[in-house]
Amino acid sequence: MANDRVSRPWAKPFGDVPGWPSLHVLRPLAALGRTLAAQRTMVSDVLPVYVSALVVFYLVVDLATWMMAKNPASHPIFTTNADRLLDASWHWDGEWYMSIITFGYYMKNGFANVAFFPLFPLLVTWLGAWLEPLFYPDHFVVAGVLVSNTALLLGLFYLYKLVDMEAGRAVARRAVWLAAIMPTAFFFHVAYPESLLLLTAAASLYHLRRGEFWWAALWAGVGSAARVQGVILALPIFWEVARLAWRQRRLPWRQLPALALSFVGISLFMLFLYQHFGDPLAFVHVQKAWDRSFASPLATLGTAVNFVVAGYQNADYPWSAVNIVVVFVYLAVALLSVGRWPFVYTLYVFASILLATTMPVAGRPIESGARFMAVVFPVIISLARWSERWPWLERVLTAVSLPLFGLFLALFVNWYWLT
Repeated sequence: MANDRVSRPWAKPFGDVPGWPSLHVLRPLAALGRTLAAQRTMVSDVLPVYVSALVVFYLVVDLATWMMAKNPASHPIFTTNADRLLDASWHWDGEWYMSIITFGYYMKNGFANVAFFPLFPLLVTWLGAWLEPLFYPDHFVVAGVLVSNTALLLGLFYLYKLVDMEAGRAVARRAVWLAAIMPTAFFFHVAYPESLLLLTAAASLYHLRRGEFWWAALWAGVGSAARVQGVILALPIFWEVARLAWRQRRLPWRQLPALALSFVGISLFMLFLYQHFGDPLAFVHVQKAWDRSFASPLATLGTAVNFVVAGYQNADYPWSAVNIVVVFVYLAVALLSVGRWPFVYTLYVFASILLATTMPVAGRPIESGARFMAVVFPVIISLARWSERWPWLERVLTAVSLPLFGLFLALFVNWYWLT
């Protein structure tokens, strides 16, 4: 396996002039600009929120890396040596993604970066090749930040369009605001695939609600290459295809193949794993290296309650308790929203919660639960709807979320265990 992935032909998109892209690559950017110009209301509602969140993110990163001490117990396996404002985005799981970008996938000594899905590192590798003449040796570091933040902006656009279609502009504005400032929304800005999953999930459900099965399946297929949670997006598509078949009293042959398309990302990844490591489910089997094992969701929730009540002496108690509380809050909002959501939202939300509780970490139930819930945006839609009825709720959520956003981000960039 070659170590220098940039040397591969597909990763060299530059034209004949060294250091500069050929002009044809600017056409997609021009098309995107024309599309956004035609959506002025959406842009005027979303862009200020996005810019504000980005400013808060980097202000906290700057102050936290300057004024706070790094966690003395942390021992990073990989550092970027980039500027601290850029390096801060590549902590914890970001290290693993950088290992994929730099060395490719591997399995050795019990640990393996095959646990991490390929969409994010592929996009960073491609964009990093473009940026190499301008930002070497930090071109991949810059590319990762750009990929995450661009996906976040596009994800917020799609979320806005979805909610505007379902509930109107006022609720859409609130939903975008709450999604951007929630306590774990900082994961959308760092070198994690969360913003890609937000984009693909919002886009898939938006097109599905419009009856555009193939577009919905395409976005779901892309999302299934971002993280295993992306596979859940196939459930709403299956439900809508089944409903269509019931109404027509026959199989909808034109829409049926869309089900297969929604699995294309994870299928290609599994094929790659089988060809290189002989195990198409390697991303599942290596989870034992992180002390993860399968368990009943009800058993996990019961263990989580016991942990919150009696586990306060555990060194990992604060962040583990946050994970548990966030998952229970999302579960409560989901239960209150059943019957008020379109059923495809119900499928997506409860499947996401089930997935987050079926493979707990020993001693830390619902590990990463708060991060996994960040992309479960139907809960945010419910909160935005309730905020329209009770405006004080939005003020309370903002007053709670922004300080926690800053606190969690400050701990993350100083290598405290938040993942």
